[in-house]
Amino acid sequence: MFSKALYPYREQLALAFHKRYRMSEFVRSSLTTLEQTSQQLISEIPRGARIGIFGTYDSAQLIHLKLRHCGHKDICFIKSSPRMKSLRYSPIIDSGAKQIAGLDVIITSSLASSAGQVTYLQEQGFAGQIIRLPDLKHLGIALLRDLATNQRISELEGSRTGMPAFIIGNGPSLSETDPRRIDNRFLTFAGNGIVKLGDFQPDYFFAIDQSAITMWKEQIEQLASRLFFPSNLKQVIDWELPRVAPDAVFFPLCYEQRGDLNITDWSTRGFESGHTVICPMLQFALLMGCSPIYILGVDISYAAENANYFSEDYHQAGVANYSESQTQIINRRMHRSIERVTSACARAGIEVFNCSPTKNLPYIEQISFDEALARHNSEQFSESACLDLSF
Repeated sequence: MFSKALYPYREQLALAFHKRYRMSEFVRSSLTTLEQTSQQLISEIPRGARIGIFGTYDSAQLIHLKLRHCGHKDICFIKSSPRMKSLRYSPIIDSGAKQIAGLDVIITSSLASSAGQVTYLQEQGFAGQIIRLPDLKHLGIALLRDLATNQRISELEGSRTGMPAFIIGNGPSLSETDPRRIDNRFLTFAGNGIVKLGDFQPDYFFAIDQSAITMWKEQIEQLASRLFFPSNLKQVIDWELPRVAPDAVFFPLCYEQRGDLNITDWSTRGFESGHTVICPMLQFALLMGCSPIYILGVDISYAAENANYFSEDYHQAGVANYSESQTQIINRRMHRSIERVTSACARAGIEVFNCSPTKNLPYIEQISFDEALARHNSEQFSESACLDLSF
């Protein structure tokens, strides 16, 4: 009880310390913006109101801290099918209509899709007040602690200048363009369920979603690849993959930068998730100076009924399929993000080619997989192929 009463003061002091002495400019400015925004949103909530916060990530926890600091006590977090019962001394309830019906106010906490949270609450018939967080997708996702390994990222800048690279997705067309044909003349970036493709290990492996860690924990642990994760997953990796965590690269992530994407300014603007692991892979290839860049197995053809991946058992049992409306939103977001990154590549003078046979990326020049492989002979790249990929 003593700890619970002191919680908001203790956390405020810890946050102030990290903000002053340990946070990068990007995280510090993101945190300040969200603090100011959330303070304005909650200032008129009457004392004694039963309050729900839709979400459990850092933005939700920061709103929770502000509410507690302002004297509000009847607070809960809202999450679909929650695994935990409580967070920061407050209960976590399911987002179903019956569970949220007794609340007076619900505050959305999504930085990128608060409108979707509002729509969901309305569909559930919630009759109370909904306070919507504005569009803040340019803010860092990890806000309470600065866990990015910035020095490791800086060491990667320009480290592979002139090396051709493949960015490999997990679409169904990958069964037609076997990435195991790619030899050491090329660097390979891949992520998520690529671990289900036997006898293939990319040079660089990426995952930006916690569910990827849950589904493929054992396979990821066996990779000899350099591992990359967003900094908001660092504590998850420390817990789930303690053997590989010390050598992994953790990068600051936002959903989308303001204006054009600028990878040279990653320390103050972060990397874009773009709602797809392809987006940060492309950004790191650009940051490292890879040229040209070839895209493989990126189909962006999600549908509720169709096969969306190269492997029929890509997802573990129990993972729900998306609805048709959800898949349309996912497709639009992925197209926008990939087009943004490839435009940044063009501005940097780096050519990007699409080798996916589905030809679903009309804004990228199309060539065949065979043509991409034939473009770089072994004599031309014999010296580059011997580059040490360790750090």
